[in-house]
Amino acid sequence: MIKHSLTIDVLLSFSQPTLLVFFILSLFMIAGRKVAIQTILLMALCLIINVALKVTFQIPLMPHLGKMGFSLPSGHAQYTTVFYLWMAYQFRSRWISLLAIPIIASVGYGLVAAGYHILHDVIWGQVTGVLLVLGYIGLVNYDARRIPLMVLLLSSMLMIYIPLQYLPVPLHALIAYGIIWGIVSALWMERFWMGNKKANY
Repeated sequence: MIKHSLTIDVLLSFSQPTLLVFFILSLFMIAGRKVAIQTILLMALCLIINVALKVTFQIPLMPHLGKMGFSLPSGHAQYTTVFYLWMAYQFRSRWISLLAIPIIASVGYGLVAAGYHILHDVIWGQVTGVLLVLGYIGLVNYDARRIPLMVLLLSSMLMIYIPLQYLPVPLHALIAYGIIWGIVSALWMERFWMGNKKANY
């Protein structure tokens, strides 16, 4: 286990899944169901895309970490970038936008300083995150109601691709895919029971 300073721990805390899950759950009360669902789908897709990229490049984690897995692109850098940029876009708040960039940069610095990744891994994670957010925003603006189906189709193709490149499929990718299926299934059931009435999403 890597030992590092309290400062690094604080920087990395912004990328911890438990904190991001808390923020996402809070969205149901703050921004409403639609934004919360879009955010959950985006983050789940982000994890699956990260795994797909890692099994494509198959660059091993640094030996001193003492565990199996791949490093490029950095998962923490990618989903941190996606989450905070998406929040800045959703809330259109100046202070959130001003905080997003330092948080993303701080997490990237913390990952390198703690010895989890090299700078190359982090930069590619952040670039991938930016591209994913831009693409997702484009889809939302084009047809927000089709987002769940499009996310399901893309994630399904990636979940077919991943085991062709590497086995076993990481547990977090399977969980993310299950979350996508769960949300899409719930939305479909809701539309079925509501008949001709439009669902809330």
